[in-house]
Amino acid sequence: MTRILEPNGHTAECNQHTINYETALEAYRLLWPNYCTVCNAVGGFHSSYDPSPAGVSLSPGSYPDFDPCSACILRGICPRCGEQHTIDQDSDTCECLNCRWKDDDWSCVAPQQWDWCSCWELTPEEEETLAQELEAARATWAEDQETIDSVLNYVDFE
Repeated sequence: MTRILEPNGHTAECNQHTINYETALEAYRLLWPNYCTVCNAVGGFHSSYDPSPAGVSLSPGSYPDFDPCSACILRGICPRCGEQHTIDQDSDTCECLNCRWKDDDWSCVAPQQWDWCSCWELTPEEEETLAQELEAARATWAEDQETIDSVLNYVDFE
């Protein structure tokens, strides 16, 4: 089955994902016009790292890490409503007393554009065609190389 790409280089399904994302983001912006665009109302940045030093035979693994957003949380501003001094940090989770944003509730954050586009991935049929084209190119290159070698054997460069 061959994918049909639209003029922008994406499939109809991928374009629909983009439209859905943009629609959801616009609705979020209308509801929460002062949300933090630095962290997308997440309140910070999630990451993970492997603490094992390179070259040491420790089992690989990773630890989660979270860095609070310097544009909102570290200034006492709610990532969603933008109000200052409304974050209650006395409990296990941060919560805004104004809009009820919570740092552990993903429904509170702005819509995220995840890596769902797979338009660049090859289908099995495309992989097979590419493999055949590559093999044909290698054969042509080998023939060309033999011709070059035979010419070089008869040419005196001095």
